[in-house]
Amino acid sequence: MSKTSVSLDNKRDSDKKVTTEEKKMSLKSLKDLLFLGRSENIITIEGIDFKLKTITAEEQRNIILKIMKMQEEYRILSAKIVTLAFSITSINNVPFESFTDDNLDGDIYDKRIAIVEQLQASVIDKLYNFYEKMVKESNLEADVEEIKK
Repeated sequence: MSKTSVSLDNKRDSDKKVTTEEKKMSLKSLKDLLFLGRSENIITIEGIDFKLKTITAEEQRNIILKIMKMQEEYRILSAKIVTLAFSITSINNVPFESFTDDNLDGDIYDKRIAIVEQLQASVIDKLYNFYEKMVKESNLEADVEEIKK
């Protein structure tokens, strides 16, 4: 009986160690999971570098909420603009937020949307096409990992 209790105590100690190790791994795994499929790239248009990133599910939800608040006739036209407002992280290595006007009403994304709206339609199209290409490549990379297993 004492052997059994010793081995149970040993098992409990090893369970505690595994639990601590699992916690460490789960934190690392959570970080890996959050960045899984994330892509960040630079596109240069007429000498200006735009750094774009793929968006998270939360950002995607916020994009939809912002678009749904718009008048119906503007929703389709604004989808690219709103998406880019969430995707652009910097222009010529300057954080995108640096370009926003603090005097404008709304949250940071409303201010970013106001900037993207001022770009030429051809620039918006190039940026959005680049963004779509990033998303497709990110999806393909995730598919390749699945196939490897």
